[in-house]
Order: sequence, then structure tokens, then C-alpha cells
Amino acid sequence: DLDAGRNHVGAGVDMRTISTDNIESVEVIRGIAPVEYGDITSGVVIIKRKLKPTPFEARFKADAYSKLLYVGKGVQLGNFITNLSADYLDAKADPRNSLNNYKRLTLSARLQNSWKTCGWQIRWRQNVDYAGSFDNQKFDAEILKQKDDRYRSSYNRYSISESLLAIPIHDGALKSISLDAALAYEQSRIDQDRFVSLSRDVGVSTTLEEGGHDGIYLPYSYVSHVTVDGRPLNAYAKLKALFGIRTGSFTHDINSGVEWKMDKNYGRGQQYNPARPLSPGTPYRPRDYGSIPAGHEMGIYVQDVISIALGEHQLTGSMGLRASGLLNLDRKYSMQAKPYLDPRFNFQWRLPSMELFGHELTLDINGGWGRQTKFPTLLQIYPDRIYNDIIELNYFNLNPDYRRLYLKTYVIDPTNFALEPARNNKWEVRLGGEWNGNTVSVTWFREVCSSGFRSSSIARPFSYRDYDERSIAPGTLTARPELSDFSYTDKTILGLYSRVTNGSKLVKEGIEWQLSTRRFSGIKTRFTVSGAYFRTQYANSEPMFRSNTSVVVAGVPVNDLYIGYYDNSSGTVREQFNTNFMADTHLPRLGLTFSFSAECMWFSSSQSMRENGVPTAYMATDGKIYPYTEASKTDPYLKWLETHYNPASWERHTVPFYALVNLKVTKNFGRWMKIALFIDRMLDYMPDYKSNSGMTIRRTSKPYFGMEMNVSLK
Repeated sequence: DLDAGRNHVGAGVDMRTISTDNIESVEVIRGIAPVEYGDITSGVVIIKRKLKPTPFEARFKADAYSKLLYVGKGVQLGNFITNLSADYLDAKADPRNSLNNYKRLTLSARLQNSWKTCGWQIRWRQNVDYAGSFDNQKFDAEILKQKDDRYRSSYNRYSISESLLAIPIHDGALKSISLDAALAYEQSRIDQDRFVSLSRDVGVSTTLEEGGHDGIYLPYSYVSHVTVDGRPLNAYAKLKALFGIRTGSFTHDINSGVEWKMDKNYGRGQQYNPARPLSPGTPYRPRDYGSIPAGHEMGIYVQDVISIALGEHQLTGSMGLRASGLLNLDRKYSMQAKPYLDPRFNFQWRLPSMELFGHELTLDINGGWGRQTKFPTLLQIYPDRIYNDIIELNYFNLNPDYRRLYLKTYVIDPTNFALEPARNNKWEVRLGGEWNGNTVSVTWFREVCSSGFRSSSIARPFSYRDYDERSIAPGTLTARPELSDFSYTDKTILGLYSRVTNGSKLVKEGIEWQLSTRRFSGIKTRFTVSGAYFRTQYANSEPMFRSNTSVVVAGVPVNDLYIGYYDNSSGTVREQFNTNFMADTHLPRLGLTFSFSAECMWFSSSQSMRENGVPTAYMATDGKIYPYTEASKTDPYLKWLETHYNPASWERHTVPFYALVNLKVTKNFGRWMKIALFIDRMLDYMPDYKSNSGMTIRRTSKPYFGMEMNVSLK
């Protein structure tokens, strides 16, 4: 296909584009996030980048898949701080294939200044960043024998962000005011030439209008050229105020704010000649990204963190409410200017400390509930039009001048104006404790999302004329035949097209735990044990049309006449139970650090949910939906809409225990250089096992190793 797995639209963030060396800290909020964070369904990752004086730093990392070089320096002159950094990455998905690689260059300048004026302490920050990737691929003509095949891509991203923080010098209810703003612009382009070879005559349509028209026959071989031009612009702004007040025995930390973000793509999109398509038979046509309206999202929130001490008990609770909505939508959309409320609650009960074996023991109980909302992407709100080309006449003659291809094109707009955001409800309870430098925590969580996005099949009838190519004698032609020369039959068939709906359901629950010991002085080692049990259910939350039979009755495919409507919760239940053991040893006199870890997967399993193969209704060629009754089960056509499942398909498939061992060794050479060697999957235990069908499954793992060198000139 066009991108060969390089396209991540709607799938998340390509982690290769993120530079990690100038990151100072990473905070992961896996539970109930504060209402300050919106447009989420699962968790939040907060990345804080370095902005402080640092010595000149250089890092080189190499393994079988990538080479990385980083340099950085932080300087402070009075209250002014600046950090400059650059890195270059050359990565290969497969070291044996040098044709498919990824190259990235990032440059970053981060500035900070602070001063006092008019009773305020002011802090100003600015980040200026550039990121570029050069994913160039040239096909080897000696291997592929096609000199016309070419692939080239480029990606350039420019961003600037500003942050202004004002803190009153004198104490009062207002603790701080901050304003954050960011602007990012990208230029991404893909140019691909591919040699296409066909083994039969293939006809295509080039029209953008609905109705009947002549088509063309593709040559048996041609070169298709495709250009994908994307130029997204992203803007963001947030105004936040923090207050601190006291009412009686209660202290209140109030966080309130308003934020706005905008997304717009000014690129020309996917451009190619429809008469020379990259993939013959595609239901899409070239589309200009600039024709898609900008997306605007607004959010406003307020949260109060309340604390009170009751004797030696410390109680803390947070109550917050966030209202978010999409603007700049047509009134046809149900989301237009509609506020979506996300209430979130958290609490912590810290028990009085007690003495245990001569050391202080502290325990705390935490819990929370919250709703988190994720809005659909612009491509889900404004999907590409679908072009269904039905061949009405395909008259082939040995004389190319007498050939005639005539099609009827239906232009389908799959926009779902009733689309709603995905909303996730999360619960969490956590027990934590600390004793003599040792910490332990156990967390139970459950989250339910019944409105996730999915591509659902929609049925509709399509009418056309079926011209009889045998109704004229080939020897009588003196020119290309007219449509009136052929007899025809009016026909109507059913078809399916995809539309984004809120038809996915996710139920995830489990237990996580972690035990971390203090560093034992005798062996200079600290031990950490963590693990989790997860149970996740992926299912449909809405009935759906499904074309699931290939039966032909009296020469007519059943699915051309009837399509079943099934009200079932088909899906999969997955479970896993894992534990990780880690021991890190630090020997300062030798300048050595050893990190040893073992990953144990006790089991993982998947099981298909039982389905009812009997439809509740069906659509006929008149476009109407009829109930599926007992009489339907004996109809020569309708009876084939029932699906009969093999009970073996509902059996639980379990993968038994396996373990992997990893090692990392770091050596310090004075204060200016550090070298680390690492081996992942150095040892493994992955025994063979029998599948449900009795087949022997053999498992293997590939070691991953490399080294990195850090230089710091202090």
C-alpha cells in the first residue's frame, strides 16, 4: 500500500518522532486524572523538559536497529537560563533491510527569565523546536526488476510555545496566574512511483459526479504516481488561576482555567491521476485536505482539593468538573456547541503512623471515580466520500475502438452527524504503605467505555441497468456501440459501506501491585517487584449489518437481495497475569551499576464471546428493514442469513508461562564519561505448548543488545 505501515493517523503518536534526551521528568497519571486534563479516555503522560544550567552533554547510543547522537548545553546568566540541544537518529525496522529506514533530526532552544514588578514575581519561558524526518526509500532495481518504483518522504515540524507565570509577592487567596500558548506547523510529503502490472482487463471510473458515465480500461502495465501533501497547523492556549483559602479546619486549593485548541490542515491531500490509480478498485478519489474545516475545542474547568486533619488522621479529597465542547461544526452535528461534563473525584485517607519493629509504618487509602471524554478526530468527523462504481455495460471487442465501458457511480457521504465523543468511566481504589524505606502499593481499577469509535457497516440498496452485451452482433458494428443498441434489465442490489459510529465497548479491570525495598547496604542492592492482572473485554455496543454468506440461490447471491441485522455483543475477552523482578546494584567505589530484571508472564489468554447467529431483522432491496421471524428461517433465501458457529471457536486459548531475563551494566569513568551495555532477552524460558487443536506451538525470542556512551564536560 501507499505508506507500507508508515501511516499513524488515528492510531496514536509515532514514538520515533519524540526526542528523549532533553526530558527531565515524566509523570504518568493512570488513575483519575485532574480535570485540568481533557480530551482523554485512558491516562495522561506529562513530560517536563530540561530548563536549567547543565554542563555540555553528549550521548551516543548504538544497537542493531538504530544509531543515536545527542548534544546539549544549559547556561545561566543571572536570572536568564537557556538550554540548547540537538540529536540525530538513524533507525531501521529490520537491520537486514537498508531500504526501509527512518532518519530524524531535532533541534531545540528553551529559554527562561524571571523578574519582579508591581508586587508580582514573573517567570517567562519560551520553547522553539524543529523536528525533521527523512524516511527515504529507494527500491533496489536488481532485486525488484522495476526501475520505475520510487518512494520518498519528508517531514518537517516547527513549533513555538510561550509560558507566562505570575505569582503575587504578598500572601493572599490568589496564588498564581499562568498563560500558556503554543503554535505548531508541519510539512509532510510523500512521493511514490509504483509500477502496476495487471493480469486482466480492469475498468475504472474517473468521475466525481453521481450518475452514469463512460469508464476507461486500464493498460496492462503502467506507472502510478501519488503525492500526499499534509500541512497541519495546531494552536493551543490555556489561562489558569490557582487559589488557596482556608475555611475553619479545611484548606482549599482551587485550580480553575479555560483552554482552547485548534487543528487545521492546509495540505492538498492525496493527489494522483484516477486513470492511473495505485490500487485499482479503490472506492476513494483524491481529496484536498484544505477543504476540511478547522476543528476548535473549548474547555473550562474548576477543581477544589480539600484537606483536613482529624487528630492524627489526614483526609484529602478533590472534587472537579470539566466542561468541553467542539465549535465550528455545522448545526447538523449533534456535537455542535454541546457541552460534555466530566465530573471527577479523588480521596486519600492517611492513617496515623505506628511503630513496627522499631521503624515507623505509614498507611494510606486512596480512591476515586471520574468520567473522561475523547472527541473524534477531524477525519472521523469529515470522512472521505465513498465512490461505488457499478458496471452497467462491459462490452469488450477485439477492436479497441469498438469497446464500451459504462458505469453508474454512487457518491456516498459516510458522515455520521449523530457521532458522539467516546466517554470512559473509571473507578480506582489503592492501598499504599511505607516502612523503613520500603514501599508497597496495591491498586484495583475498573473502566467502562460503551461509546468507543469503530467502523460500522451500513446497508443500502443500489439500482442500476444491467445491459446485455450479447444483444448485438459483433460483426455488424462500424463504430463504438450506443447504449440504445443494447437491451437491458433494471436491477437493484444491496451493498455495504463503512461509517464511524460509537459502536465499540471496552471493559477493563484488574489489580496492580508494586513492592520496592530500600537499598541494602551490605550488598548495595535494591529490589523491586511489580505485577498486574488484567481482564479486558472488547465488544460491540450496537447492532450491526453484516454480510456473512457467500451462498448463491438460483444464480443470485443472497447478499445482493438481503442483508442481516444482528443484535449481538460479538467480541473478545483477553486476560493476562505478569510479574517483573528487578535488582539494581550500585558500587560507587568501582563506578559500576548493575541492573538485572526478569519478566515473567504467568499466562495470557483470549476467548471469543458467544454470538447469536440469528439476525433480529434484515434489509431487502427496497431499502426497508423487516423483522426476522420463524417463517424467515424456512425461506429459501432468508434462511442463509443465519450463521452457525463452531463451538470450538468459543474455547479459551491460553498461552502458558514464559520468562525473559535482561541485563544492563553501567561504568562511570570519573565525572565526565559513562558507558552502558545492555542485553534484553539475554536468557529466556519459552517452552513449547499444545494449542486447543492439538498443534505444537514452538516459541522463540531474539536478543536485543547495544551500548550507549554519555559524556559530560563539567
